Amino acid sequence: MAELLIASSLFLLCFSMVFVVFNRGREALHSVERTGSLSAALLRLKSHLQADFKMTSLGSVTIEPSSVLLNRDSVSCVILDDWSKPSNFSPTSPGPRWNQRVVYVNGLTKEGDLDRVIFVPDDKDLLKSVVLPAVWPRPAKDVIVSQKRISSHVSRFEVSVDEEKGLLEFKTSLKKDKGRSVSGEFVFEPRNSWDFIK
Repeated sequence: MAELLIASSLFLLCFSMVFVVFNRGREALHSVERTGSLSAALLRLKSHLQADFKMTSLGSVTIEPSSVLLNRDSVSCVILDDWSKPSNFSPTSPGPRWNQRVVYVNGLTKEGDLDRVIFVPDDKDLLKSVVLPAVWPRPAKDVIVSQKRISSHVSRFEVSVDEEKGLLEFKTSLKKDKGRSVSGEFVFEPRNSWDFIK
């Protein structure tokens, strides 16, 4: 009888230890999955930013700083609807004929979301001028081409311009529940800056 009691106790102890190890392993796996999904989201965000800001004109970039508490700026620049379209280029000028603006804006639909909004300004000077009065809200007459959430869980989105070097710098962080977060710093050099003189 005593042997059976000892064996049962040992079995329960071993089973408890296996359960604890399994549970911790499962939590570690979920943690890796969460961090992995955030890393993938950060890479997707980088690819969107790169596609727009590497091809734009630095002089067209307008930054709307957020409050100090939020650390989430909004940023806008001119873009083309189609880089393969000959009519989007002038035979007498090296620069593209900009026909849209894109704005990256935070919290438009939900706190922590980063939306990419493409629009055609009603005021066509906003496709040529270096000054955009405010990247958001836009005038009511502007034509929205598309609006898409490109990232969630954005806890930091700061944009700055290094005018001396002609570079755009983005500092971003994505944060999920339980404090899991990933951060990235991206630097782009706009390639079509000759047509905007500051």
